Parts: sequence; C-alpha cells; structure tokens
Amino acid sequence: MGDVDPAFIQDTLHRPKLAVIEAEGIPLIDLSSANASNHVSQIADACKNWGFFQVINHGVPSESRRKIEDAARKFFALPLEEKRKVSRDEVNPLGYFDTEHTKNVRDWKEVFDCVVPTPAFIPASPDPDDKELNELTNQWPQYPPELREVCEEYAREMEKLAFKLLGLISLSLGLPENRFNLLFEESTNFIRLNHYPPCPVPHLALGLGRHKDSRALTILAQDDVGGLEVKRKTNGEWVRVKPTPDAYIINVGDIIQVWSNDTYESVEHRVTVNSERERFSIPFFISPGHHIWVKPLEELTKGEKPKYRAYNWGKFFATRRRMYPMASEGRQANPVKHFVLVHGSCHGAWSWYKIVALLKSSGHKVTALDLAASGINPKQVGDLRSISEYFQPLRDFMESLPADERVVLVGHSLGGLAISQAMEKFPEKVSVAVFVTASMPGPTLNISTLNQESLRRQGPLLDSQFTHDNGPNNPPTTFSFGPLFLSLNVYQLSPTEDLALGTVLMRPVRLFSEEDMSNELMLSKKYASVKRVFIISEEDKLGKKDFQLWMIEKNPPDAVKEIKGSDHMVMMSKPKELWVHLQAIAEKYS
Repeated sequence: MGDVDPAFIQDTLHRPKLAVIEAEGIPLIDLSSANASNHVSQIADACKNWGFFQVINHGVPSESRRKIEDAARKFFALPLEEKRKVSRDEVNPLGYFDTEHTKNVRDWKEVFDCVVPTPAFIPASPDPDDKELNELTNQWPQYPPELREVCEEYAREMEKLAFKLLGLISLSLGLPENRFNLLFEESTNFIRLNHYPPCPVPHLALGLGRHKDSRALTILAQDDVGGLEVKRKTNGEWVRVKPTPDAYIINVGDIIQVWSNDTYESVEHRVTVNSERERFSIPFFISPGHHIWVKPLEELTKGEKPKYRAYNWGKFFATRRRMYPMASEGRQANPVKHFVLVHGSCHGAWSWYKIVALLKSSGHKVTALDLAASGINPKQVGDLRSISEYFQPLRDFMESLPADERVVLVGHSLGGLAISQAMEKFPEKVSVAVFVTASMPGPTLNISTLNQESLRRQGPLLDSQFTHDNGPNNPPTTFSFGPLFLSLNVYQLSPTEDLALGTVLMRPVRLFSEEDMSNELMLSKKYASVKRVFIISEEDKLGKKDFQLWMIEKNPPDAVKEIKGSDHMVMMSKPKELWVHLQAIAEKYS
C-alpha cells in the first residue's frame, strides 16, 4: 500500500491503544452433541452479555476451511494489476476492492467479495416505489482457478452452521427452532476474503474501523494473528478476541437486534493491524431475502411497544450501497450529483445539517445556501425591500455555475418560492427540482391564489410574533415563529435537540407584498420545462397534508413521494428517509 496516506489516519479518539486487553468471558461454546443440553442457555447468555461468542465442534470440515484460506492467500499474493481485473464497480458490488472506508476513514486492508447462492437479486435503487431488481454477478479471477469451487463448497458448509445457530438463537428467545427459516428463503449471503497487510503505523490506523454488522448473523474465521476487537458492553473498553484454533467467531447483527426488540444487541467491533505480520480472515454474512420486512417479532413484543419501525431489507441494502459508494480504478460509483438545498422561512442553511452529512457521505457535492437575512447571511431583515433581494443569494449562485453543470434544486417550505424563480431563470442548469413540503406555484397556480389558500387554512399562530415597522395601521413587515408554536406545529416529531437548535437560531422573515411576489414569480414554459418532484410530509402541521395535496392537484409535478411520520422539519424528523428519496430522485432525473 506504499507510503501512508492521511486517509488512513484515525481521529485521536478512535486510535487503537498500544496496550492490548484480551477478552475474558467471551463464551466458547462446544456445539458437539455431548453438550447439547447446554447450548440454548449458553447462546442466550452470550448474545445478551456480549453479542459475540466462539463455537468449536461446529461440524464444518477442517479441509473446507483450509482450502478457502489457501485460495485467499494465493489470490492476494497476485500483482495488483491482476487483482484489479476483477475489481467491483458502480454496477457490480462484487469482486476485488482496496479503498474501502469505514466512518469516512480508509481501512488498511484489501478484500474480495462473492455472493452465495446464485442467482441472487437486490433492488436496483432505494426508491420505495421502484420494483426493479438487479442480479448480482460474481467476478472470478483466472488465478487461483479453484477459488470459485472452494468458495461455493465453503458457503454450503457455512449455511448449515448458520441455520444451526439461528435455530439455537430462536430457541434461546423462547421461539420455535425453525422460526427464522422462512425469513431466509431466497437469502442473500456473502463471503468476504480479507487481507490486512503489515502496517507501518498500527497505532494510527485500523484494518477495519468501528462498526456494527447490518445483517442477521456473521460467522468469522480468523487466522492465528488476531486483531478483532469487541467493544465491551459493560464499560465500553475495546477487548481483543484471542484466536482459538479451528473455532468460528459469531456475532449477532442489527437484524437480530430488531427481531428480538433489543433482547439481543448488535455490538460494535473493529480490527487492529500490526507492523510485522499480515492477517487473513473470512467472514460469512447471512441475510434474509430482499423482499423481507424487518421488524420486531410479534411473539416478542406482547405487552411492550416495538422499539423499531419496519424496514425492507432489500431497500435498506440498496440504501447502504448509496451511502458507501464503491469506486474502482479510474471510475467513481454513483456519479456525483450536486445538491443545492434551500431553507424555509425563519430558518437557514443550518437546518439541512443532517442531510448535508448524509449526502456528502454518499460522495455527492452539496451546497446549502442562506437566503438574504437568514442563517449567517449578514443582511438584516429590515434592509430587505423586495423578495428579489431575499432570493438574491440563490440567483447569484445559479449564475456562477458553469454553463454545462446541472444541479438538483431542493426547496423546503418557503424555499419552494426561491427554487421556483431559479427554475424560471436557469432551467438549463437544473436537472430536477424537489419541493419538500414546500410552496409550489406554477404557470397554472399563481402566487396570489396559493397565498390566499394558505391563509384560509392557517391555524392559530400562538406565540408567534409580527412586527409593524410601518406603523400599526399598515400591514405587518416581519414574522417570527414562537417557541411554543415551533414545538407544537413545526418540530413536534423532531428530536428535542433540533427543536432547541431551531429556537436559538431562528431569525425573522420579511413579509413581502402580493404585488411584489407576483412580479417576481411570473412562471412560464421555462419553469415547466424542469422536472419536478413533490415530497409530502405526512404529519406536517404547518403546511398540512390536505394543503400539500391541493398544491399537487392545482400544479401537478412529475412525481409525488410521501414520508410517513414526519413533521414540517422533514430533514430533522426523518433525515434518512428524505436522504434516500433525494438520491433516488437525483438518479432518476440526472
């Protein structure tokens, strides 16, 4: 891997300690029939207290493991140009890869992935409405020629062990032994060959950064070098799992945590490296079929509230592919999109902080703008004389874009008016406009009609405030949300810390005349030439769902999406759902 790239260097907080603590207490379970009476209780204790355990006398032939370990060593010993002939790319997530990142820090390793059994299918996109499936295709190198055969043989042995363990885990939860079996019909399982070369800075880098496994169960074969560390649940210390000859290390993943409603937890773990010896390991990941909805099992939630909402495993997998793009030599996965995020009234670019982080982690370019007298924009609200001045920062930005660059415009709430003007003035620079529970005028819905309907449906404003800078007998000039109104009608489903943030950072918004707004928002065929998507927020109490549907009826967009359980601040209450929709929309209309 040559000289040490700064991309490998962990933040100080997450660097490995020089003093290694070897795990005492991670259970070693003998799966031989002579010990069968203790299996269920031992598994229960291990899953509850550690989330990890080791098994011996597991029934996997030693020869099967030896053959795949030998094949892995032969493959990774090949010259880099040979390994890169089977590199994974933006279309195919299988094959060789040596630039993987965990928590945005590069891992000191190289890997080879294959899927078993085949054929295997995953959703083409994370869009909930997209039913298209992609077939996963393994890429086998010319050398070693036996790699395919030994991987397929090893996978069959791993599946037998996985179902034995799933049966024991099911029994340990008080369920029938075969409770999980139907969930794994058409399962999507992966074998990964890991190679961790010697590292000149083992105190600064990690072979694999801290993470939890998103799948159901992981079965790991590691060599005698060791390096796997588990975060102890009782005190948060990182402890080393000492290699045990011929043992497999098992850990429960996020799916079992959800199914068990937190009875068993997926535990954080990582891999350290050393400066002298290379390390090899082979994890086998078992997952349910792509069509399975993952949720707490009804048998385990009687009398208590489910702690998780249901999610579709296949769509979740597709989402993670977007979150962690896979790039091969000279090519980038999921071509970068440029998202331009425009806030609503009284808010600023800060309101998008969660979406900015998610989109950037997916490799996209993001610009979150402050409109005039908003966020940290230096202009004061009293200085604004027209809505044109309010929109000026977005207009200036659009003008500055190269002629051949097209962006994804995203407007929230009142920000819908700003992006509408940008669509009219710069249609050639917008690939798609997304209205997130936003004001959406158009050629068939003028701003005057839209405002009148909005006011007609408006509820009590509670402690919100108006100012009358032109005297009490003239129309109000600015508006500010009150803390009570924010908590009850704007952030009611968002985390309390986001409500606190909004309350502190809120700035008054200028109220513009209807004549001024009408002059600036005269929308024509230019506006109509831009693709539009409206995202409905189900529980929005500021711009209620019936008003959103009214706008959609009067000014039909190209597509409509809905986010369940979200308040007006969709980016706060349901950031991941919004992030998934934005990426899918950008992909479709790019």
